[in-house]
Amino acid sequence: MRALACLMLLGCASTPIAPTAGETGGATSAEVLAILPLPAASAATEPAPPPWKVGAVLKHLPPHCEYGRGYANLDELFGGGGTADLARLAQKQMPLDRDGEGLRAIMDAFGEAGKNPYAALKEIGFCFDSADGRSVTALVVDLSGIDAPAALLAKAIERKEGHAPNVSTANGFVWIEHDKGRVAAVGDNVIVVGYTRDAVEAGIGGSLTPPDFADADRHVLWARIRDKDTSLAIRQIGDDLDVRIETDVGAGAASMVSSFQSMMPALETMVNEPKLAPLKPLLPALRRASFQASGERMTMSTRMPKTVVREVLQSLVDGPGLQLEHQGF
Repeated sequence: MRALACLMLLGCASTPIAPTAGETGGATSAEVLAILPLPAASAATEPAPPPWKVGAVLKHLPPHCEYGRGYANLDELFGGGGTADLARLAQKQMPLDRDGEGLRAIMDAFGEAGKNPYAALKEIGFCFDSADGRSVTALVVDLSGIDAPAALLAKAIERKEGHAPNVSTANGFVWIEHDKGRVAAVGDNVIVVGYTRDAVEAGIGGSLTPPDFADADRHVLWARIRDKDTSLAIRQIGDDLDVRIETDVGAGAASMVSSFQSMMPALETMVNEPKLAPLKPLLPALRRASFQASGERMTMSTRMPKTVVREVLQSLVDGPGLQLEHQGF
């Protein structure tokens, strides 16, 4: 659930890519976002079609992910250009001093090259595995107009760690291996990161849609966290987003469904508090949501205008930010 919440809220500054207990440290979401460059602006009046297909990120993920897996078409979810607001949010919610001088070195390296490290991210796919070292994150990044992006990333890592990483070329990718075995494979508009080279190689160049990802590429946001625990599927239908969340809640599933309407006044009061105010645009979707219980599983489905996502994002950017208590979220 933590990984799912991080993906939805896009504000986990120190959430590790591999979330399971017992794993050693790894790249944080802040570090991943911090290596993404902004492409040079084009003088063309009509933008050229992107040199990748929707869902292409999935072909670089391993076919099996024991803990959880997910996909997000961020460019579509945020309305084509919303990633600029996402960049502002990342800079606001993930201050440089939180991850210390290492993150600052990465930011400085890209800053010197005139690149915004956030706003070129288009798609993201993740594959979490319970075994240490097998988790992989793949990113589709608009690298057009950037000379030698792999060299730029290697420079950032060198600035961060104080020495140059090992750089090699294989399978059409530039491989950058650095401290603690972490690996980044840089290709044409794609960056794949993991804890070991074997884990990254297990996914690169695989099938377009690995079996465990089903029809993920037909959604703007899709996740399965511990197969029988929680699933999230958000599909775009016209100008709306169709949302479906299914989760195990135990023997009280039926009672939770029947009591939801009685919870609405409390929810409406909560989102009037400053620390949760950015979530207020979601209230209409919650009011019209339908709930079903089957055994110990509860399913929630609703629909909301796609613009709500941008409203929430804009509120997070312009306001004090989302202040969640760790005990409750």
